[in-house]
Amino acid sequence: MTHSNPNLEHVTAVQARYANALMQKPHVVGVAVGVSDDNQIPCLVVMVDKLVPQSDLKWQDRIPEQLEGVKVEIRETGAFFAQDFTAG
Repeated sequence: MTHSNPNLEHVTAVQARYANALMQKPHVVGVAVGVSDDNQIPCLVVMVDKLVPQSDLKWQDRIPEQLEGVKVEIRETGAFFAQDFTAG
């Protein structure tokens, strides 16, 4: 997949570099490229099953506000579960 937006390409590259590390943090259930809520620019979206104040987490478990200049937004999604769509 190619992107014509250089900023989107950068955000996608940052996701590829940090997704595995972010997925190891408590409550994180997903990492995606999205659009920021405040200014509609590409950002990294970290989905969590439960919002926990950063101050309640150990420093190594905190999610940074940005990575390589890319804004990181934390969004509470709840847990994800696979659905069985087989018939009958």
